[in-house]
Amino acid sequence: MTFRSDERGVTVQVGTVLLFATLVVAMSLYQATAIPSQNEGVEFRHNERVQGQMQDVRNAVLRTGATGTSQSTSVTLGTQYPGHVLFVNPPPASGTLRTTELGTLSVENLTAIDPETKEYFDESRHSFSTRALVYAPNYDQYGNAPDTVYENSVVYNRGRDGNATLTDQQLIQGKRITLVTLAGTLSRSRSGAISIDPRALSPSTETRTIAVRTNGSDPVIRVPTTLDAEKWKDLLAGQEYIRSVDPGTGDSVVVTLKGQENGTNVTYDLRMAKVGVGSGTTETEATYITNVSPKNASVDGTTTLVAEVRDEYNNPVSGVTVTRTDTGETETTDERGRVGFEYDAPESGTGTVTLSIGDSSREQVSFEIHTGEGTTSPSGSYYDVEWRPDEFDGSGVSDCNGYHACVNVSEGTTVSLPVSVTADDGPVTSATVDYAVNNSTLATITANDGTTLDGNDEATLQVGNERNGTITVYAASGDDVDSATIRLMKPPNSSNNGSGGGGPTNLSYVVTDNTDISENRVHYEVSYDVSNAGSSFDYMRVNFTNLDEPALTQTNVTNDTARGIIRYDAGYGQGDTYNITIQVVATNGSVLHSASVVDQADSTDPDGSGSLGGESSPALAGRWITDESDNEDGGVYQASYNVTNRSTFGHIEIEFRNIDHDWATQTKSSNDPRGRVFYSLGGADGDEYEIIFRIYDTSGVKVDEVSVSDDSDGVEPAGNEKLRNDSSPTLTNVAVDDRSSPYNSSFEVEYDVSDPDGTFGSVEVEFNDQTADLSRENHTRTTPSGTVQLDEYADHGNSFEIIVRVYDESGALVDEQRVYDTGDGTDP
Repeated sequence: MTFRSDERGVTVQVGTVLLFATLVVAMSLYQATAIPSQNEGVEFRHNERVQGQMQDVRNAVLRTGATGTSQSTSVTLGTQYPGHVLFVNPPPASGTLRTTELGTLSVENLTAIDPETKEYFDESRHSFSTRALVYAPNYDQYGNAPDTVYENSVVYNRGRDGNATLTDQQLIQGKRITLVTLAGTLSRSRSGAISIDPRALSPSTETRTIAVRTNGSDPVIRVPTTLDAEKWKDLLAGQEYIRSVDPGTGDSVVVTLKGQENGTNVTYDLRMAKVGVGSGTTETEATYITNVSPKNASVDGTTTLVAEVRDEYNNPVSGVTVTRTDTGETETTDERGRVGFEYDAPESGTGTVTLSIGDSSREQVSFEIHTGEGTTSPSGSYYDVEWRPDEFDGSGVSDCNGYHACVNVSEGTTVSLPVSVTADDGPVTSATVDYAVNNSTLATITANDGTTLDGNDEATLQVGNERNGTITVYAASGDDVDSATIRLMKPPNSSNNGSGGGGPTNLSYVVTDNTDISENRVHYEVSYDVSNAGSSFDYMRVNFTNLDEPALTQTNVTNDTARGIIRYDAGYGQGDTYNITIQVVATNGSVLHSASVVDQADSTDPDGSGSLGGESSPALAGRWITDESDNEDGGVYQASYNVTNRSTFGHIEIEFRNIDHDWATQTKSSNDPRGRVFYSLGGADGDEYEIIFRIYDTSGVKVDEVSVSDDSDGVEPAGNEKLRNDSSPTLTNVAVDDRSSPYNSSFEVEYDVSDPDGTFGSVEVEFNDQTADLSRENHTRTTPSGTVQLDEYADHGNSFEIIVRVYDESGALVDEQRVYDTGDGTDP
C-alpha cells in the first residue's frame, strides 16, 4: 500500500516561528527605542528637580550669610529608572556635586564713613576669594543635560549652547551691596541624595551693614564668574546706580557703580559674609576694633566704654581678648563681638582710654571722656566737626542714657540735627558738610543747606517706618567726621499678636516652630517687638528650656535691638517639650517685661501664632501652587509667590508640612521678593499638606503668614491666582496635534507667547495621563515659541490633560492654559 505525503502541519510550525520572530523583533525594537525614550524622560524630569534643589542650596547659602544660622538642604544627585518585567534598564543614573575655584571678588573706591571702620575699609581694593558649586549629571540618555552652577548669588545652567540663568542676583539692589563668598572643598558622586549644610565662617550669629561712600570716583566691583558680561547685564538691568557692566580679565566681569549723584558723593550700604560648605573651611579672625558707645562723650561719674571686634567681612568676632592699655585690664568679646570696660571719670578735664587687640591703628580704638566745665574736643584735625545732641529737636525726641538721643518714632517723624564746624576754636563759614546714616532702611538723612554759616549747619533725619532700632548718623567736613548714636523706639501697638500686657513696657512676639522632622533638628524663631520701654531698654533675652532633655537647654540668647528675631537650633530633640521664656531687660539688669510659651518641637506653631506686620510691612500679594503629585513620586509641588511693600523685605520661607508623614515636611526659603520654589520630598500620593508662606522683614521679624491646605492628589488647591500684570508674558496660541496610532497615544503641542517687555522666563508643558492614574510627563522650554512632544509610551485611547504654563524671568507663574483630549488620532 502506498501512502501520500502530508505537509499540512508545516504551515502551523512556520506560522509559530514567524509569530515568535515577530515578537522578538518587536521586543527588540521596544528595548532599543521605547525604553531609552522613557528613561530620557525620567532623566529630564530629574534634572529639572535638581535645578530646583540647587536654587534651594543658593537660598540656604544666602540665608546663612545673612543670619549666621545654618540651614540644611539636600540635592538628589541621581535617579532610578522604572522597573520592567521583560526589559532591561541601565544602572541608576548618578551625578556629582563639587566646589570649584572661581577667583577673587574685589571692591574698590569705597570708604567706610565711620572713622574706626575707615582705618580698615578704605578706598583701596579689598579682595576676597570665593568658589562655585557645580552639579554635573551623568545620565544614560539625556546626553546634552546642562551642568547647574551656583556662584555669586546666582544659579544658572551651563550647557553646550550657552548659559541660562535660573535665579535673580542679590549682589546689588539699589544702594545695597551684598557680597557673600563661598569657601570649602566638596566633591560627592552618587545616585542618591546628599545633605548640604552651609556654615557661617564669621563666627557670630550677627552680620553688620556698614555705610560706605565714594570719594568722587566710581566704585568698582570685580566679580569672578563663568557667566558672560551680557548675562550679568541682563541680571543687573534696572539697577539705577549701576553705570556699566563690562568683561574683565579672564573669567570675570567689572561692575561700575555711580560715584556721584547730582554732584554729591553716593553712600552705599555694604554687607559681606563668608559661608562654607564641605571640608577645609576656616573661621575668620579679628581684623579691627571699633567703638559702640560714643568716642567722645561728656559724663558725670562712671560710664561703660563698649567696643566691638570685627573680621575682614565687618562681622563681629567672639572670644577675642581686648586690652585696656592704661590699666592692662583685659576682657573677652561676647557672642556679639563686644566688650565693656567700666571707666570712672575724674571730676573735671578730659580722660583718654584706648582699647587694643594689636599694634596697628585699626587694632586700637580710643575714647575721650569729658567732665566738668571747659572741656575740649579731641585735637588732631584741621576742622573740628561736632554734632550738637542737646539741640536735636523734633516730635518724640528725648534724652536717654547711652545714646545721644532717643526718638519715639511714628510714621513720618522728622528730627532736626544741628552740627558745628570749627577750626582753631573759631567758626568756619562756607564749609561743605556731608551727611550719612548707617542704616537707610530705618531712616534717611538730608542736608538742609550742606554748607556752614558762622560754623553752623543742620540736617534733617526722616524716620519712614514704625520700627525700633539703633542708627548712627555721620557729619563730615574737611578731614574730620563726627558720629551720633540715636535710639528709635516704636510706640505701643495693642493690635500686635502675643502682647505681654501688664506693665508700661509693651512686648509683642510670635514663636515659630520650624523643626525639621525629617532631619530630627529642632529650630525655633522668636520674632519680637518692644515698645514704650524708653531709655530703660538694654536688650532682649530668650531662654529655651528643654523639659525632656536638659542638655539641649540654651539660656541667655540675646539681641540688642528692640525689634528683631532670636533663633534656636538643636541637632536633635524633635518631639521634646520646650518652655520658651521671652524677657525685656533694662539697662540696670532688671526685667521690664516677660512672657513664656510651652510648645512641643513638632513643626506646628504654638497657639496664637501670627505675625508682627503693619500696613506698610512686606506682605504676600499673590500665590500659585502647582500640585504635580502622582503615585510614583508622591508629593511634588511648585509654589510661585509675589511680595508687596518690598522696601523692608528680608526673605520668605515656604513650609511644605506633610500632616500624614512627618519626615516629608520641608521648608524652602528665598531672598527674592518674587519667584518660585520647588518641593519633591515625597510622602505618599494623597497625603494631606499644609503649605505655609512666612514673610520676614529686614530686621528678621515675621510680618506676614498665609496657610493653604491641600491633598497631594495632582489637583491644585483653591485660591490660586496668576501673578501677572499688563506687561507680563501671555500665551497667544496653544495647538495640540493628536498623533495617536492604533497602538499608542501621542501628542505634539505647539505654543506661542507674547513678551512685550522682555520679561519671559520659560514655558512648562505637562502631559497628565488621567487614565494611567495621574502619570505625568513634564517638559521645560526657554524659548517663547516652540513645540513639545509626549515621550513616554501611553496606551491608545487614554485620556490626557495637557497643561501649558508660562513663567516670567523671576520664575513666577503668569499664565496657564489647559487642553483635554483622548489619544485617538483626532485633534481636540
